[in-house]
Amino acid sequence: MLTEPVNIGSNSQPVVVDLDTGSSELWVNPDCATANTPNEQAYCNSLPKYNPGTSTTSKNLGIQFNLQYGKGSASGTYYTDDITCGSATIKTQQFGVADTSQFMSNGILGVGLHTSQFNYPSVIENLAAQGKIKSVAFSLDLRSVNQPTGITTNMSASINPTTDIFQGPLSLAASILKSTIAICKRCLLFLQTNLLICFLGMSLTACGYSKYY
Repeated sequence: MLTEPVNIGSNSQPVVVDLDTGSSELWVNPDCATANTPNEQAYCNSLPKYNPGTSTTSKNLGIQFNLQYGKGSASGTYYTDDITCGSATIKTQQFGVADTSQFMSNGILGVGLHTSQFNYPSVIENLAAQGKIKSVAFSLDLRSVNQPTGITTNMSASINPTTDIFQGPLSLAASILKSTIAICKRCLLFLQTNLLICFLGMSLTACGYSKYY
C-alpha cells in the first residue's frame, strides 16, 4: 500500500493516509486498537491524529459516513477543512473523521473515479476545480526499490497530451480485452473518465508498436 502524508487545518496537522485507487473518499483517524496485528497497532498509535477542535478552519457538517472496503471499514462524521498535499492546498475539502474503523492502521485517501455514493467533490476534483492542477488527474513517480525515498506521489503534475502521452489500441491475453488506453512515459495516471497506465522501460512491439517507453 502506498502512503501519502497530508496536512489538515489552519495549524497544518500532519496525517498519514493510504493512497487508494479503488475508492474515492478521504477519511482520517483510524481506530488503532482494531488494526490487523500488534505491529500495525503500534505503527498506527505512533502516528499523529487530526484534531478538528484545534483548527480554526474546521467545520463539523453533522453528517455521518460509513465506508466499506474489501477488508475493513470506517464510519464517523464528515467535516470540511483545508488540506495540503505537497505544495497544493485545497480549501474547504470535505472528508471523514472516523469514530470507529476495522482492520485499518491508516486513514484512506481515495483517488479513484467519483461514484454515486457521495455527492461532494473529491480531493482530485477539488485540486482541479481550485486551479492546483490542470485536469482531474494525478501521477505516481514509480521509483526503483533501491531509491531511499521509495515511491512518491505528485498531485500537482500537469500532462502534455502532445509529448507525454501515446495512445492506441492494445490487446491483453490474446485479445480477450481490447480497449484504447493512453500510455504516459513517466507516470501512472487516473482520469475521471479514463485509466492511463504507465509501462516504464517496456517496448510495445508485441502490441503492434515499436515506440519505446
